[in-house]
Amino acid sequence: MYQSRGDQEEAKRSLEILQLKSSVPLLISAKFLRQRSMGQVDLATISKQKIIIYEVKSVGEYLTHKQWNRLKSSQQYISQLFQRPTLLKLLQLEHKLE
Repeated sequence: MYQSRGDQEEAKRSLEILQLKSSVPLLISAKFLRQRSMGQVDLATISKQKIIIYEVKSVGEYLTHKQWNRLKSSQQYISQLFQRPTLLKLLQLEHKLE
């Protein structure tokens, strides 16, 4: 299966985040969120203190106002569901030309 350079970079960065010992990966169904008009989550981790939701974008890609509002809705819902503070982080991936 073909993976674009952006997809490869996203996978690499995701693995780096998920290897952190202080948190556990949190799987959140994109279908579940979309059915509630919320934004899908690219990557999330959970710890005793908080949940971090990561939105992964390539350099030059930006969130629209509509996407941002949907992600904020997801963040609020997930925070209420797990009774933990939730942080939303935007990760910009770098592309190296070789």
